Amino acid sequence: MRIYLVTLFPEAMRTALLRGVLKKGHDANRFSIECIDLRHYGVGPRNKIDDAPFGKQSGMVIRADVIQRAVMAIPNYSEYPIILMTPSGTQLDQGMAKAWSSQPGLIVISAYYEGVDYRIFNILPIIPVSIGPYVVSSGDLPALIVAESTVRLLPGVVGCMDNVIDDSYVSELLESPSYTQPRDLGPNTDLSVPEVLLSGHHQRIADWKRCQSLSATFFKQPRLLSTLQTSQADQAMLLSILKGEN
Repeated sequence: MRIYLVTLFPEAMRTALLRGVLKKGHDANRFSIECIDLRHYGVGPRNKIDDAPFGKQSGMVIRADVIQRAVMAIPNYSEYPIILMTPSGTQLDQGMAKAWSSQPGLIVISAYYEGVDYRIFNILPIIPVSIGPYVVSSGDLPALIVAESTVRLLPGVVGCMDNVIDDSYVSELLESPSYTQPRDLGPNTDLSVPEVLLSGHHQRIADWKRCQSLSATFFKQPRLLSTLQTSQADQAMLLSILKGEN
């Protein structure tokens, strides 16, 4: 898979993305990354990428023609989804990342200042995407989130694929709590590792984890349960949760 990040800070973006398991995946040729310097496609002697908006709006707006040139310089750009990071876009979810991971490539554009000239949506088939109902200083961090959430789903990027499958949202449930050494952090019971995890009984541990996942999802992200295909055991656990027994 080919990832193209259109940004004002290509080196910083590349360095930020290629760390840890993602660097190993990149080095193993599971995906490639190219950072496109938006300023290379600017206008005038100073490669200007933005201008003052019409209508007396404050701030600066990125020019549509600059984005157009940057994207169209990417080989076979029309074969890839083109993402623009903007607070007004569709909120990123795991299903979107999964769909993009099956594509041969992905183009992610970082927005800056007061956004982009709206006409870019009439020029290119751009998908506006947000990482949540809040605003950050630029689209660079959101672009990295889109890139990482996508490439980590590629086979061979994360060492153990079971870890990816068990992740929250991939499994359609929030993860159960995790514990490690030491077994006890103090005299209180809630500072000890749950006994079931120390029992060595695989089925009891699996049932406990499933119940904890269902409980966390029910109380924190109940909308996820609306699409979950529950087994009879799941339904019994949910009933127990509703009764306050878990």
